[in-house]
Amino acid sequence: MPTATLQLFTPVPIATIPTPSPSPLPPTPTLAATPGLFTPFPARPTVDALKVRVGPGSLFGPLQLLYETETVTVLGKAAGGEWILVETLDETRGWVFGQLLETDQDLQSAPLTEPENTQVVQGRLTDSNGLPISGVQFALTHGTAERTDARTDPNGEFYAFLPADATGDWLISFVDAIACTSNAFADKTCSTYRSGYTGIVQPDTRPVTLPAEATLIFHWR
Repeated sequence: MPTATLQLFTPVPIATIPTPSPSPLPPTPTLAATPGLFTPFPARPTVDALKVRVGPGSLFGPLQLLYETETVTVLGKAAGGEWILVETLDETRGWVFGQLLETDQDLQSAPLTEPENTQVVQGRLTDSNGLPISGVQFALTHGTAERTDARTDPNGEFYAFLPADATGDWLISFVDAIACTSNAFADKTCSTYRSGYTGIVQPDTRPVTLPAEATLIFHWR
């Protein structure tokens, strides 16, 4: 009977597939404060029944009334800085006249916000040397029933806002009302104009046909 021969096999080594090391997670970015970033702040009405309006002007309808015990959040301002965009406690957003708000913050630090569904009549008031005159009031009227006012800002510019559907012939007129902060005055007594000023605006009235495209120019004398 033949004898079985035992054959020995050299085992073939199995290649080891290396397990990749996990990639390190990217570091969580640190959010740096953006220079000049605006933080909304609270304000209160200085009068009862202050109207929160649809747009920045007295010709826009009211959304609700505010009382001195209530607080709103300041979100922005319209061009000229007179009208302030606020949010009420029930999250209604609308515009209020800034002079009727009180706060320990600077209302003019609010970001410029373009109102929706509006048009604007814009003017500029300078003296004979081109110096802008601030704090001078103008009225935009349509007959005897419609009127909105605007006051010149530190750049001598005023912005009278109207509803987008307003049309027709209007008048823009100088109103003999000048803020004590105006640079037209020699001091804070609001009684003496600076040297060479007479307190006259020329022209004192100009016609405007809506929509107005050009900036109206006035001169302070």
